[in-house]
Amino acid sequence: MNYSNFHDDELILYRNELRRKQDWARADEIRAYLDSRFVFVFDHKEGPPTIYWATPAQFRFLKEKPHHFPDWTPRQYLEYRIKKDIAAEKAAASWQATMLKKIEDEKKLLAKRPHPDPTPNWILQKQTHKQAIQL
Repeated sequence: MNYSNFHDDELILYRNELRRKQDWARADEIRAYLDSRFVFVFDHKEGPPTIYWATPAQFRFLKEKPHHFPDWTPRQYLEYRIKKDIAAEKAAASWQATMLKKIEDEKKLLAKRPHPDPTPNWILQKQTHKQAIQL
């Protein structure tokens, strides 16, 4: 079937309807067509699909095929990048949680220490000197 007369949004909705009816062959055909237009639909076991529209810069990069992944399809490369981005987000969140824990631990340690005398040393020295003179 020729899908060029349809807008991407219409095709995505139609594909979702085909998946509900379990017409897997036509749904996969639409997904392949959308992939060729750099509109990537990722299905999940539960919930709505995730949709990625490639920006013009990504479109150009995916069209040129990265030299270090010459046999990959744009979909495979995008899946790889998504996994890398998720791993980087997890690492950043872990680092942030570690830093926040350290800050809280330091606050607890400071709270346990006795507070130093808030009077500056130079005031204490002058008082001592005055007391010495008065004697």
